[in-house]
Amino acid sequence: MAKRLQQTTTRQLLTVAQLADRWQVTDDYLYRAVLGRPNGIPAFRLGHGPRSPWRIALTDVEKYEESRRVCYDPVAVLHRKRRGAA
Repeated sequence: MAKRLQQTTTRQLLTVAQLADRWQVTDDYLYRAVLGRPNGIPAFRLGHGPRSPWRIALTDVEKYEESRRVCYDPVAVLHRKRRGAA
């Protein structure tokens, strides 16, 4: 019987502090506005208690960042200001 080689994929996980540093926001902001919220970043807890640490997959962070990307168009902003002033 041949041994099966198990392929394990390791995904990089971030702590809340690491994600806060990446985005230059506070940990509190992430807990309140992003983690585990509808339209937020999927995250999981290591344990069941209220102080259990959260972990966030880097791939999920990158998907979230891409979905939130906007392009600044100064012409569109100028057009909106003029239309609203008229």
